[in-house]
Amino acid sequence: MKGKEKGMVHGLDLCYWFDFSVEEMEKFLRQGLDVTIGIGDEDLDLKSRLSAFIADFTKTGSADWPPYNTKDMKYLDFKPRAEVRQGLEMDKRRFWLEELTELVQEKHMHTEL
Repeated sequence: MKGKEKGMVHGLDLCYWFDFSVEEMEKFLRQGLDVTIGIGDEDLDLKSRLSAFIADFTKTGSADWPPYNTKDMKYLDFKPRAEVRQGLEMDKRRFWLEELTELVQEKHMHTEL
């Protein structure tokens, strides 16, 4: 969407799929979106390319990017210039998988016996 903040709120892709206006999605999502910014040419192009990706996948059963696996963690970063990337938000994953686990274990250690 146009504006200084870029990225996708979960569910906002429905604007692209079902031709909802941003105003209609605001009513649905209630995420505090700036509904005055609208959908620009970049969004329309992204919508068209996303539809083509899904249609091609539906027809062929294969994607133009590597399948995700937990070893190399490659994923498609779908944006105006889509690219295959690796390790989505590893800093957040590391917190949940490692740091938080350690904190919980430390907090629940019982030393008195």
